[in-house]
Amino acid sequence: MLKHRQDLISAAVSILLTLSLAALSFYLAQVAERMEGAQGQGLAPDKPDSFAEGVMLNRTRKNGEPAYLLTASRIEYFRSDDATALDSPVVTSLDPDSPRVTLRALTGRSIRGGDEITLEGSVRLVREAGAGDPEMTVDTEWAQVFPDADIARTDRPVVVRRGSDRLTGIGMEFNNAERTLRVDAQVRAQFTPGQKER
Repeated sequence: MLKHRQDLISAAVSILLTLSLAALSFYLAQVAERMEGAQGQGLAPDKPDSFAEGVMLNRTRKNGEPAYLLTASRIEYFRSDDATALDSPVVTSLDPDSPRVTLRALTGRSIRGGDEITLEGSVRLVREAGAGDPEMTVDTEWAQVFPDADIARTDRPVVVRRGSDRLTGIGMEFNNAERTLRVDAQVRAQFTPGQKER
């Protein structure tokens, strides 16, 4: 009688363990399926598909001439929106017919294969001196750059320094190919008398 009772208890425990393992396996399979579905739907956009450190990219125009050089301490590529996040990006124009322009920022994002780059955090544009023009700098917190067209623009406050002249305002478009700078609103300027204007 005692042996029969022990056999029943052992059988019951075995059945309970088997059911528990089956339930746990089913639960884990469901969790794995949900996670796989979430990744397939792009629900984890904060995870890059690939990354690289100490990057230097040289882009050319369609005619083969150099367009610009992009360097960054780290890049992360996101296949879900075909964008590249940039740490400490530096964009340098390479057009020999225009003054060299360099843009720096804390972070950036390149989209559409590098046709457009957004820069954010302590953005500084520097156009080198040349052809009688002094060096020019533009400081802002965010900028949109179109390297192939040699254009940079922002809708944020800017501080422009050209030689000893200083100009502030909100919103700006700089076109290096045409050598023009437009500041959109709330413009205030301090000019040094006697400085050659161009």
